[in-house]
Amino acid sequence: MTLYTLISPGGSPGVTTTALAATLCWPVPVVMAECDPAGGVVLSGMLAGRPDLVGSVGLLQATEIVWEQLIPLDAGGQRRLLPGLSDPGQAVHLDGAWGVIRDLFTHAPFDVIADIGRIGGKDTPYPLLTEAAFVVMVLRPTFRSIAAARPRLHALLRANVQAPVGLCLVGEGPYNKRTVSSVLGLPVLAEIREDHTAAGVLSDGRPARRDFGRSPLMYGAARLVKQMRQPVLEGSPA
Repeated sequence: MTLYTLISPGGSPGVTTTALAATLCWPVPVVMAECDPAGGVVLSGMLAGRPDLVGSVGLLQATEIVWEQLIPLDAGGQRRLLPGLSDPGQAVHLDGAWGVIRDLFTHAPFDVIADIGRIGGKDTPYPLLTEAAFVVMVLRPTFRSIAAARPRLHALLRANVQAPVGLCLVGEGPYNKRTVSSVLGLPVLAEIREDHTAAGVLSDGRPARRDFGRSPLMYGAARLVKQMRQPVLEGSPA
């Protein structure tokens, strides 16, 4: 179906938490794929304490996996996880495999949200960006984050990424979305307010409260999902 990618300029803006929240809001079958060469964190975070997941298939086996082998993130199994690398040192084994993984994702019978993490380095999986239908950069509305975003966005241009690119602002900072959009020349798709309680569910596996689905984090993620999918749906044949 469709490949979407989430990226960051660095500085821990919460791209994986945002990707997880978006996955849980996704209205059709979807897989969140941890594709950050620095390693995956969901198994030791949101899914911590699940001994049954030890030895789960992960990114290194991506060319051989099937839908049923992926880890369900909801009761209905419509939202699933492809865990990332357990050791960043394993990233060298993926240097020549990103093209194959890209083809697997773009021909999958479900949408894929690839969490790439920080981009711009030699290990950036550019094949996942050049074939994405939409790219979202997750950043904070701070000078440090905005300054770091500039060269990373230029890297997308140098890599000839043709997909639409949008921004998602996470947390508090001195700059509003209009300023960030003007400085970086890209639309702000959504803003996710600081929400440590809900974020702890996704980043550290803390128990979810009854109002988790209505939390500021999930509200912002639902807005992001709508904005990500809209251009793709509008471009689909009737």
